[in-house]
Amino acid sequence: MKIIKKLFNGIHIFMGYFGVVQLLAMTIIVSVQVFCRFLLGFSISWAEEVSLILMIWFSMISMAIGVKKRLHIAIELFTMKLSEKVMKNVINKITDVCTIVFSMVLIYYGWLLVENGLMSTLPATGFRSSMEYIFTPIAGILIAYDSIMDLFGIDKEDESFERIFTGGEHTNA
Repeated sequence: MKIIKKLFNGIHIFMGYFGVVQLLAMTIIVSVQVFCRFLLGFSISWAEEVSLILMIWFSMISMAIGVKKRLHIAIELFTMKLSEKVMKNVINKITDVCTIVFSMVLIYYGWLLVENGLMSTLPATGFRSSMEYIFTPIAGILIAYDSIMDLFGIDKEDESFERIFTGGEHTNA
């Protein structure tokens, strides 16, 4: 189990850095595209397509990290009045099960999107359409892992992730 925890923590750290690089790349590509279009009078043909791919990838990675950190949207209007014991033992478990089901949907349908995308290409870059969707099943796997660990109350031992991306504070949300 220790090896699996280290593997997934390494994957999460890689994805965090990869997300930072994607955000930087999107910013640079869009900025250069705007500069070229408005000041130089021409457009970069692939800029919009690559930015869109990076945005989709970034969204999937962000979603997986959000589940890891338990940052998903919650409506607390109904649960504010419940005791901490009920919240921990019932509501959080229901949330984890729902998140696991959602991750299975991401894995299954994400894989179908990747398979179907192998049959077509994107117009500007010539990349396979599956490039847009490759991080959907990957995010599903990461979300399933984190949700299963949360469901069974297993410590994910993610202090290294905390130290790198949140300034060293370990929070259990």
